[in-house]
Amino acid sequence: MQKYTDIRDILAYIWSIVCYPLFVTTYIMVIFCALFSHYMLPLPASYWLMVIGGTAFFTGVLPLTILSVMIKLGRVKNLDVTDRRERTVPYIYTLGCIACWCAFLHMVKMPQYIFWSAVASAVVLLIVMVITLRWKISVHLSSMGGAVAMVLGMMMQYGIFSARVIVLLFLISWLLMLARIRLHAHTPAQTVAGFLLGLIVVLIPNIFFAYVH
Repeated sequence: MQKYTDIRDILAYIWSIVCYPLFVTTYIMVIFCALFSHYMLPLPASYWLMVIGGTAFFTGVLPLTILSVMIKLGRVKNLDVTDRRERTVPYIYTLGCIACWCAFLHMVKMPQYIFWSAVASAVVLLIVMVITLRWKISVHLSSMGGAVAMVLGMMMQYGIFSARVIVLLFLISWLLMLARIRLHAHTPAQTVAGFLLGLIVVLIPNIFFAYVH
């Protein structure tokens, strides 16, 4: 792991860890359970634990374990997979983990807009995997863009409009962009492209279920 001495680099590194792509989906499930319980029906604690725990396992623990094994075997250098040439295989494994997560969400009868948002997240990763063959688009920001789209989708489903929440979502994303650029992980174009890719692709099913379906 690279050591940072400048406080700005340290803060950027911490924010990159907090917003690590494999953690973001778990945050979203916490937000879903909270909003559904408040605006629809109270969810029992057992359902919270099942949904959040299952999501954390399939999108966090499992892919992180695979990445850790690959690091020990020398297949990749670090958890961020900073070398673009090393990304294809871990992305394929992560795609499989997301597919398992989608099956899990279907099994526990999650709302359709959540399930199809998860499917859209898999599509985003597939597109990122193809783009990465030629250009190092930001996975952190594509994940964050998808997360923002899912929260916006929940707001559309429950008839919520909060300018403060929307501003906060984009502020968090902007800070992540700055962090990735600060750490020289990506160029500004790579972060913006990643964010827009995740936002647009995941927003499509949410708009459909909110206004068309």
